[in-house]
Amino acid sequence: LPLLLLFTTFLFVNAEVWEMAGTLDGAAYVVVVLMFFLLGAGFVVSRVPGFIRSENRFDSWEEIADNVADTPAGSVELPSGGPTLDPLRPRQRFNIGLIVLFGQALQITLVVVALVGFFIFFGFMAIEADTILNWTGLESVNVLAEASFGGRTLVLSEPLIRVAIFLGAFSGMYFTVVLTTDETYRTEFANDISPEIRQVLAVR
Repeated sequence: LPLLLLFTTFLFVNAEVWEMAGTLDGAAYVVVVLMFFLLGAGFVVSRVPGFIRSENRFDSWEEIADNVADTPAGSVELPSGGPTLDPLRPRQRFNIGLIVLFGQALQITLVVVALVGFFIFFGFMAIEADTILNWTGLESVNVLAEASFGGRTLVLSEPLIRVAIFLGAFSGMYFTVVLTTDETYRTEFANDISPEIRQVLAVR
Protein backbone atom coordinates (compact mmCIF):
# COMPACT_ATOMS: atom_id res chain seq x y z
CA LEU A 1 0.00 0.00 0.00
CA PRO A 2 2.75 2.59 0.70
CA LEU A 3 4.31 1.93 -2.73
CA LEU A 4 0.89 2.07 -4.37
CA LEU A 5 0.12 5.40 -2.69
CA LEU A 6 3.50 6.83 -3.70
CA PHE A 7 3.10 5.71 -7.32
CA THR A 8 -0.47 6.95 -7.73
CA THR A 9 0.27 10.28 -6.01
CA PHE A 10 2.98 10.87 -8.60
CA LEU A 11 0.41 10.17 -11.33
CA PHE A 12 -2.11 12.46 -9.65
CA VAL A 13 0.13 15.53 -10.05
CA ASN A 14 0.95 14.64 -13.65
CA ALA A 15 -0.59 16.99 -16.23
CA GLU A 16 -1.02 14.23 -18.83
CA VAL A 17 -3.27 12.26 -16.49
CA TRP A 18 -5.47 15.31 -15.96
CA GLU A 19 -5.53 16.03 -19.68
CA MET A 20 -6.74 12.51 -20.38
CA ALA A 21 -8.90 11.50 -17.38
CA GLY A 22 -10.07 15.01 -16.48
CA THR A 23 -11.63 15.58 -19.88
CA LEU A 24 -12.99 12.08 -20.39
CA ASP A 25 -16.73 11.87 -19.81
CA GLY A 26 -19.89 10.06 -20.77
CA ALA A 27 -19.96 6.42 -21.86
CA ALA A 28 -16.24 6.40 -22.70
CA TYR A 29 -15.35 7.29 -19.10
CA VAL A 30 -17.64 4.58 -17.73
CA VAL A 31 -16.13 1.98 -20.09
CA VAL A 32 -12.57 2.87 -19.04
CA VAL A 33 -13.38 2.62 -15.32
CA LEU A 34 -15.29 -0.64 -15.82
CA MET A 35 -12.34 -2.03 -17.81
CA PHE A 36 -10.11 -1.71 -14.74
CA PHE A 37 -12.79 -3.38 -12.62
CA LEU A 38 -13.27 -6.28 -15.03
CA LEU A 39 -9.54 -6.89 -15.41
CA GLY A 40 -9.10 -6.96 -11.64
CA ALA A 41 -12.08 -9.26 -11.19
CA GLY A 42 -10.67 -11.59 -13.84
CA PHE A 43 -7.36 -11.87 -11.97
CA VAL A 44 -9.13 -12.74 -8.70
CA VAL A 45 -11.59 -15.23 -10.21
CA SER A 46 -8.80 -17.05 -12.04
CA ARG A 47 -7.21 -18.00 -8.70
CA VAL A 48 -10.34 -19.36 -7.05
CA PRO A 49 -10.60 -22.83 -8.71
CA GLY A 50 -7.04 -23.77 -7.72
CA PHE A 51 -7.66 -22.66 -4.13
CA ILE A 52 -10.87 -24.72 -3.88
CA ARG A 53 -9.18 -27.82 -5.33
CA SER A 54 -6.34 -27.63 -2.81
CA GLU A 55 -8.74 -27.19 0.13
CA ASN A 56 -10.90 -30.14 -1.01
CA ARG A 57 -8.00 -32.58 -0.89
CA PHE A 58 -7.67 -34.74 2.27
CA ASP A 59 -4.97 -37.36 2.79
CA SER A 60 -6.77 -39.48 5.40
CA TRP A 61 -10.02 -39.91 7.32
CA GLU A 62 -8.09 -38.90 10.45
CA GLU A 63 -7.43 -35.50 8.89
CA ILE A 64 -11.13 -35.18 8.13
CA ALA A 65 -12.00 -36.19 11.70
CA ASP A 66 -9.75 -33.42 13.06
CA ASN A 67 -11.51 -30.83 10.91
CA VAL A 68 -15.05 -31.92 11.88
CA ALA A 69 -14.34 -32.39 15.59
CA ASP A 70 -16.18 -29.20 16.65
CA THR A 71 -19.16 -29.71 14.34
CA PRO A 72 -22.32 -31.84 14.45
CA ALA A 73 -20.55 -34.17 12.03
CA GLY A 74 -17.96 -34.97 14.71
CA SER A 75 -20.09 -37.85 16.02
CA VAL A 76 -20.31 -39.55 12.62
CA GLU A 77 -18.35 -42.80 12.46
CA LEU A 78 -15.79 -42.56 9.67
CA PRO A 79 -14.58 -45.49 7.54
CA SER A 80 -10.98 -46.65 7.37
CA GLY A 81 -8.56 -46.36 4.48
CA GLY A 82 -7.96 -43.36 2.28
CA PRO A 83 -10.83 -40.97 1.50
CA THR A 84 -12.06 -40.89 -2.06
CA LEU A 85 -12.14 -37.60 -3.93
CA ASP A 86 -15.73 -36.38 -4.25
CA PRO A 87 -15.80 -33.56 -6.82
CA LEU A 88 -17.86 -30.50 -5.93
CA ARG A 89 -20.98 -29.78 -7.92
CA PRO A 90 -21.08 -26.46 -9.84
CA ARG A 91 -23.42 -24.83 -7.32
CA GLN A 92 -21.16 -25.87 -4.43
CA ARG A 93 -18.08 -24.50 -6.18
CA PHE A 94 -19.98 -21.28 -6.81
CA ASN A 95 -20.98 -20.93 -3.15
CA ILE A 96 -17.45 -21.52 -1.87
CA GLY A 97 -16.09 -19.20 -4.53
CA LEU A 98 -18.37 -16.44 -3.23
CA ILE A 99 -16.96 -16.89 0.27
CA VAL A 100 -13.42 -16.61 -1.04
CA LEU A 101 -14.17 -13.66 -3.33
CA PHE A 102 -16.12 -11.67 -0.75
CA GLY A 103 -13.15 -11.32 1.58
CA GLN A 104 -10.84 -10.11 -1.18
CA ALA A 105 -13.51 -7.90 -2.77
CA LEU A 106 -14.09 -6.17 0.57
CA GLN A 107 -10.38 -5.43 1.00
CA ILE A 108 -10.03 -4.13 -2.56
CA THR A 109 -13.15 -1.95 -2.23
CA LEU A 110 -11.89 -0.40 1.01
CA VAL A 111 -8.54 0.40 -0.63
CA VAL A 112 -10.23 1.99 -3.67
CA VAL A 113 -12.62 4.08 -1.56
CA ALA A 114 -9.78 5.24 0.70
CA LEU A 115 -7.60 6.24 -2.27
CA VAL A 116 -10.42 8.08 -4.06
CA GLY A 117 -11.18 9.97 -0.85
CA PHE A 118 -7.49 10.80 -0.39
CA PHE A 119 -7.13 12.13 -3.95
CA ILE A 120 -10.28 14.24 -3.68
CA PHE A 121 -9.11 15.78 -0.40
CA PHE A 122 -5.54 16.27 -1.65
CA GLY A 123 -6.72 17.86 -4.88
CA PHE A 124 -9.22 20.05 -3.06
CA MET A 125 -6.51 21.36 -0.73
CA ALA A 126 -3.58 21.63 -3.14
CA ILE A 127 -4.74 22.19 -6.73
CA GLU A 128 -6.30 25.50 -7.71
CA ALA A 129 -8.77 26.13 -10.53
CA ASP A 130 -6.16 27.83 -12.73
CA THR A 131 -3.88 24.82 -12.43
CA ILE A 132 -6.73 22.50 -13.41
CA LEU A 133 -7.44 24.65 -16.46
CA ASN A 134 -3.77 24.49 -17.53
CA TRP A 135 -3.53 20.73 -16.99
CA THR A 136 -6.80 19.79 -18.69
CA GLY A 137 -6.76 22.37 -21.48
CA LEU A 138 -10.44 23.10 -20.85
CA GLU A 139 -11.88 26.57 -21.36
CA SER A 140 -13.75 26.46 -18.06
CA VAL A 141 -14.01 24.18 -15.02
CA ASN A 142 -17.30 23.04 -13.54
CA VAL A 143 -16.85 23.89 -9.84
CA LEU A 144 -19.05 21.81 -7.56
CA ALA A 145 -18.03 23.49 -4.31
CA GLU A 146 -15.49 26.02 -3.11
CA ALA A 147 -14.13 27.35 0.18
CA SER A 148 -11.52 29.76 1.47
CA PHE A 149 -8.65 28.47 3.58
CA GLY A 150 -5.31 30.12 4.43
CA GLY A 151 -5.86 32.88 1.89
CA ARG A 152 -6.50 30.37 -0.92
CA THR A 153 -9.68 29.53 -2.76
CA LEU A 154 -10.18 25.77 -2.61
CA VAL A 155 -12.31 24.22 -5.34
CA LEU A 156 -13.98 20.86 -5.69
CA SER A 157 -14.30 20.47 -9.44
CA GLU A 158 -15.72 17.91 -11.83
CA PRO A 159 -12.30 17.11 -13.39
CA LEU A 160 -10.94 16.46 -9.89
CA ILE A 161 -13.68 13.92 -9.22
CA ARG A 162 -13.05 12.27 -12.60
CA VAL A 163 -9.29 11.99 -12.05
CA ALA A 164 -9.74 10.71 -8.48
CA ILE A 165 -12.13 7.96 -9.55
CA PHE A 166 -9.96 7.05 -12.54
CA LEU A 167 -6.85 6.67 -10.38
CA GLY A 168 -8.87 4.85 -7.72
CA ALA A 169 -10.06 2.30 -10.29
CA PHE A 170 -6.55 1.91 -11.69
CA SER A 171 -5.17 1.46 -8.17
CA GLY A 172 -7.82 -1.16 -7.46
CA MET A 173 -6.71 -3.16 -10.49
CA TYR A 174 -3.05 -2.83 -9.50
CA PHE A 175 -3.82 -3.84 -5.91
CA THR A 176 -5.78 -6.85 -7.18
CA VAL A 177 -2.84 -8.01 -9.30
CA VAL A 178 -0.57 -7.75 -6.25
CA LEU A 179 -3.04 -9.76 -4.15
CA THR A 180 -3.17 -12.57 -6.70
CA THR A 181 0.60 -12.75 -7.33
CA ASP A 182 2.25 -11.88 -4.00
CA GLU A 183 3.01 -15.14 -2.19
CA THR A 184 3.18 -13.53 1.26
CA TYR A 185 -0.29 -12.04 0.99
CA ARG A 186 -1.75 -15.21 -0.52
CA THR A 187 -0.37 -17.23 2.40
CA GLU A 188 -1.78 -14.78 4.98
CA PHE A 189 -5.16 -14.66 3.25
CA ALA A 190 -5.26 -18.46 3.00
CA ASN A 191 -4.43 -18.76 6.71
CA ASP A 192 -7.37 -16.49 7.51
CA ILE A 193 -10.03 -18.15 5.39
CA SER A 194 -8.65 -21.65 4.79
CA PRO A 195 -9.67 -23.23 8.15
CA GLU A 196 -13.31 -22.27 7.63
CA ILE A 197 -13.43 -23.51 4.03
CA ARG A 198 -11.56 -26.71 4.89
CA GLN A 199 -13.93 -27.47 7.77
CA VAL A 200 -16.95 -26.99 5.50
CA LEU A 201 -15.46 -29.35 2.91
CA ALA A 202 -14.51 -31.91 5.56
CA VAL A 203 -18.07 -31.92 6.93
CA ARG A 204 -19.36 -32.46 3.40
